[in-house]
Amino acid sequence: MVDLDPNDLPITDTGAPAIGGLVSTARFGRLPDGREVVVKRAGDRVGALEELAHEAAVLHLLAGRCRAPAVVAEGPDVLVLERLTGRVELSAWSPRLRDRYVRMLGEIHDLDGAVAEVLEPWSTWVEPDAEPPDWSADPGLWAEAIELAGSEPPPARAVFCHRDIHPGNVLVDGADPRITGVIDWGAAVAAPAAVDLAHLAHNLACLHGVDTARDMVAAYRVAAQRRGVAVDDLDDPYWWAHEILSWLPDPAHILPPWSPARPDLTAPLVRRRSQDLLRWALAR
Repeated sequence: MVDLDPNDLPITDTGAPAIGGLVSTARFGRLPDGREVVVKRAGDRVGALEELAHEAAVLHLLAGRCRAPAVVAEGPDVLVLERLTGRVELSAWSPRLRDRYVRMLGEIHDLDGAVAEVLEPWSTWVEPDAEPPDWSADPGLWAEAIELAGSEPPPARAVFCHRDIHPGNVLVDGADPRITGVIDWGAAVAAPAAVDLAHLAHNLACLHGVDTARDMVAAYRVAAQRRGVAVDDLDDPYWWAHEILSWLPDPAHILPPWSPARPDLTAPLVRRRSQDLLRWALAR
């Protein structure tokens, strides 16, 4: 890591388009020695500075494991990272890519327990005043989920969770996509594996349908059992309720970053898929 103020680094803007997120914005650049980097700056949202600092701490902890980028330099409001190879893939999905996601998640969740203990414990992203959405024709389903989310968390084994795993944060390469990197570690927590699986499955359901999400969870379960890891928390609707409710009042808020690659996705379709996933999760 460069031991100086990141704002003083001689970074040449490569002209790549800016990337905007809820917490930070980023641009691609190049150092004088030719290294490609990503320059992330905290946004205006409350907690953005803290999340950027947390991401830096997590990446130091990982030290290149789990296909995470290395920290080049850091400051109070800026983080310079190595640029990983690969692209974001929102359209293609296959059993082979699913299995690569399963292996990737296993690498993260199987990190040494002492590493996970350094992280803060899980806390909900659900708004305290969450209500059944007005776009839904089944408010009772959402009311059931809200009541469940208000109960005490069930006992579950905490592991290292990325917490924001989805195809937008996983880089792939090749026509038969292979995972080359995992980015945006600022939400990492010590939590049950179900927290990562529910978030990934929710994204997959909205992108590709609920059957794809269910298949992902089933494949992860089989792989975890082969590793001798208990996965009872995957069946607990509590974690699924918290994930799906956290997208309220409207899961279609995810469409702006997806639309350039997936113009076929519409607000009614994403809402229906989110609700169908909730119905499946509560019925388990």
